[in-house]
Amino acid sequence: MLPRSRREVCALICLGQLLWLDAIVTLAGVSSQSATDLIALGVGGAIGFLTAGVLYARRFRR
Repeated sequence: MLPRSRREVCALICLGQLLWLDAIVTLAGVSSQSATDLIALGVGGAIGFLTAGVLYARRFRR
């Protein structure tokens, strides 16, 4: 099942980024404060990817 729209592609990229960060935090066994910081960075990056994807889709839809 391939993504059909730019939004789906961006959502998959964001999900992949969050899962990747979660795996690194789990494997590294970092402290809870560092894990919280990494997860916050991942969420911020995911929001940035989604925003960029939505703006990209709107720009080329016209």
